[in-house]
Amino acid sequence: MRGREANGSAIPVALVPIHTAVAGRARISVGGLTGCASTARLLERGLAVHSSVKSALASELTGNVTVLFDATTELDGILEHMAAVLRGKIVSGRLDDDHPEWHTVGSAEAAAHLKTSLSDGLSGAEAARQPPCWQELPSCRLRRAGFSKLPPSPLSSVSTA
Repeated sequence: MRGREANGSAIPVALVPIHTAVAGRARISVGGLTGCASTARLLERGLAVHSSVKSALASELTGNVTVLFDATTELDGILEHMAAVLRGKIVSGRLDDDHPEWHTVGSAEAAAHLKTSLSDGLSGAEAARQPPCWQELPSCRLRRAGFSKLPPSPLSSVSTA
């Protein structure tokens, strides 16, 4: 899909399928992804809004995106969608400021945002009241698994003296 015009755009995008042997799963090399965390997040969020995509994992280390999608969906449709995301034609479902990216905040900040403490955690009732959009965040896997306390920060035991 190198340099191919899509949606009237002439912005070149290099997307090279490198592993497609399993129906509904593809590993795609993305030009410009290596070393760029913001592009990885953009692709993951952009693919999340595609109705056939079940999950997407973009690696800034390898420059590849692994996409799991409905096996009846053509890979070309996924590639077109990725190109549109990279060209800014598709809004990527960015979380607003009221819903931080949980992997970027410290445990104390996350607890404060959730109106709890590190020692108490969320009650089952409070966890059930959280906004539905949180159900889709990777961090919610812990909550669904039954954990109600945040793990201590690895830096909390480090002395700054």
